[in-house]
Amino acid sequence: MLFTRCNPLTPAGWRGDLDKKYFYNSKRFIMIEKKIFYKANPLIFARAKGLRKNMTAAEILLWGYLKTDPFGYKFRRQHPLGIYIADFFSYKLKLVIEVDGEVHNNENVKLNDEERQQGIESDGIEVIRFKNEEVMKTLEVVMEKINLAIENKLLNTNEIPPLGG
Repeated sequence: MLFTRCNPLTPAGWRGDLDKKYFYNSKRFIMIEKKIFYKANPLIFARAKGLRKNMTAAEILLWGYLKTDPFGYKFRRQHPLGIYIADFFSYKLKLVIEVDGEVHNNENVKLNDEERQQGIESDGIEVIRFKNEEVMKTLEVVMEKINLAIENKLLNTNEIPPLGG
């Protein structure tokens, strides 16, 4: 059964099947619960799409590593998680990686980041943060910290990596 986009709040060009994220019913979009998106709404998906098109230099650099699926785990970039958008997210690891620019030094933004992180962690997701400068100047160190975080998660869950790596 196919439903077409009829709501002006919906991102342009969206169409959906029942197996997709949303379907049109009773003049509004109803979200089909998908665990991987933690009940994110269409506006969050549209915002995430825009952020994927406008990544910072540090995010692009780190994405170059994360898209290689370290330890066999897939990461998604600018991924919706409820009312938040994570810079990078691995569903199987329940791990979010955030890359913070200069604006995150502002006191109000720091408070918002703490609240956001608590909201994400309340869903059982670990959050690790890096500054733009760290990623740009010491990418190898950042990659090693990510690898250690993945290894710690694997040790704590006694799970074998999906690709045996």
